[in-house]
Amino acid sequence: PKFFTRISQATSVSLMDQSGKAVAVGSLRGATAAFTHMDEQQGRAGTVTALVLKGKGAANAVPVPQAAPIVNAPAIANTPPHTLSDMDMQAINRDYGLGCKRPTYTPDVVHTRLDKRTTLAVVGDPCGSGGGGSNPSSFAFLIDEEGRVSKASIEHNGDDPTMANMIAGSWWDTKNRLLGSFGKSRGLGDCGQLWSYAWDGAMFRIVKEAAMPDCRGSYDYITTYRATVKFAREIP
Repeated sequence: PKFFTRISQATSVSLMDQSGKAVAVGSLRGATAAFTHMDEQQGRAGTVTALVLKGKGAANAVPVPQAAPIVNAPAIANTPPHTLSDMDMQAINRDYGLGCKRPTYTPDVVHTRLDKRTTLAVVGDPCGSGGGGSNPSSFAFLIDEEGRVSKASIEHNGDDPTMANMIAGSWWDTKNRLLGSFGKSRGLGDCGQLWSYAWDGAMFRIVKEAAMPDCRGSYDYITTYRATVKFAREIP
């Protein structure tokens, strides 16, 4: 608590080397406003636990943090994923104009098994990008056990149904079984938004969101949403 009190009363902070020489200086402008916002958002204002808005309220008066939402992910099957056929790719290329409509273009495709009934196919399109070319787009499709292809549904992906399965800067996290997306605001990647999605058997649900709204050379994105993923027992 004393640490935050000192910071809120100061105007700058210095990093010293072993000889006592200042090697870096940072401004503390806005620190008090930031701590005040934290106190208010966490319900600590007026209690002994507050960072700056201290009061006589007991520590147990602070509301208990809400538990993170839970996304239940289905079990996976230890069988190879299905793949998009040549006919499927021709239809996707025709409907989405991949590769700037070059007839000889072959997009990158990543196939992965989601569960015993569903395969994910992520089709890349380097010609479809935003943010000055820094956000290559991909499109996510689902393949069922009969080989039928449909658009994947991705939570909070806009109101335009034609873009419901588009992902900017996509990747697949094999270890955690998450679909990732990185929407850069500029090519350096020091601002924008990051998302991670988990498959719940019907659609991809957001389980983590992080953002850096200001392009100032910082790569420490701030987590703005987090959910817990619970996987069902895997099928032998």
